[in-house]
Amino acid sequence: MFAPGAGMTAAEVNLAVVLELDGHFDASEAHFQAALGRMKAAGMPHRHVQIKRATVLPRILPNATQLAALR
Repeated sequence: MFAPGAGMTAAEVNLAVVLELDGHFDASEAHFQAALGRMKAAGMPHRHVQIKRATVLPRILPNATQLAALR
């Protein structure tokens, strides 16, 4: 059985992923944080959301070639 609001939380995670893919990193992070907060408060499993959120970081950091050019 799902916790109340589980569907909306899942939708918010999906929205965060779409926003991140579209380059809206700040909005994506806000939605990830909101979803994680609700999931933790409801006692729902949330590791998978933390893993999805962690994949945002490599997309917004410069790649190795760009980092070398900045040094």
